[in-house]
Amino acid sequence: MISPVIPPTTSPAPAPRPAWRLRPALPADSRLLHRYCMPEAEPAFVERLLRHCQQAALNRRGLGLVAALPDGRLVGFGQLTLWPRAAEISDLVVAEAWRGQGIGSALITRLIQAAREMAVDKVEIGVALHNYRALRLYRQLGFNYGRTLDLDLGSGPEPVMYLWMALAPTADYSAAPSMVMRSPSSVT
Repeated sequence: MISPVIPPTTSPAPAPRPAWRLRPALPADSRLLHRYCMPEAEPAFVERLLRHCQQAALNRRGLGLVAALPDGRLVGFGQLTLWPRAAEISDLVVAEAWRGQGIGSALITRLIQAAREMAVDKVEIGVALHNYRALRLYRQLGFNYGRTLDLDLGSGPEPVMYLWMALAPTADYSAAPSMVMRSPSSVT
């Protein structure tokens, strides 16, 4: 008996997203960062934030990164600031349409790498307790509970959990940090 040939059913492959890459944040990015990632923030706040990032990077006391698309759109941001007892990753944001694409993980991973290159032994990251998705990501990346504080993030006091990660510094602190990280789809 001959069995009929039934072609396999396949659904069309989803259209690939444009490749993004991480690069240092610049003050000139303020308009695009405000437009695509921080529309609720005052433009002057975004400008000050990026000037702070640039100054911290020049003084080797921190780093700001953006996730940029080939067409110039900015779809993510995060910064690292060195404090006396630890480094802090803060202001992490990924444009809503780009969440779940690995951008937040890549930003955090690169900022942790930068902290190691700056001989930091501990990194902290804060999250509003209602942001379950971010809290889950931070724990998956290896952050542990540190403390909870009530902070005003713009809508009145709310609980913010600070998580921390102990770091083993890199062997060569003099090596210049690699500033560009490409999206997984752009790696060949």
